[in-house]
Amino acid sequence: MAHPVRVRVLSLLTGVTMSATDIASELGIEHAVSSYHLRRLLDAGLIEVVEGGRTAKMGRTPVLYTVSETVDDRLDRSVGTEAAFTAMVADLGRRHRAIRRHRFESDAEVWLRPLVWDRLTALAKEMNAIVVANARRPRTRGTRSGSVTTLVFETGEGPAW
Repeated sequence: MAHPVRVRVLSLLTGVTMSATDIASELGIEHAVSSYHLRRLLDAGLIEVVEGGRTAKMGRTPVLYTVSETVDDRLDRSVGTEAAFTAMVADLGRRHRAIRRHRFESDAEVWLRPLVWDRLTALAKEMNAIVVANARRPRTRGTRSGSVTTLVFETGEGPAW
């Protein structure tokens, strides 16, 4: 999962379906490289094949992929996450360099009551659900390209709740 291409593929497949060709084109990589990373993500259960799809050249129907509904269960971010986190931060740096217009940015290291943490986590999940439900294929007419990153985590400092 920690490979930078896989981080980008998972991000691209948020709420949409794409073929290996679509992904290769969007990322500027070879089709074989795209297929390789899709197979690794598929083997890990992080993405799944979607039936159907538009008709490709030569009458073949391309295989379409999307993020698995169980991706959050499969991406245990509580253990051994340094490599995956490092890859995500590197990709975030790429996105940051591409900023055209700031909308909102926030960072806080805080102490909150357990009920507030629970509410904050629920709001973050709700925001993510909105992003997934409204995501469109790259470069779809009438859309804007942007980045949404949400991290809500408790640190090991202080007493356990």
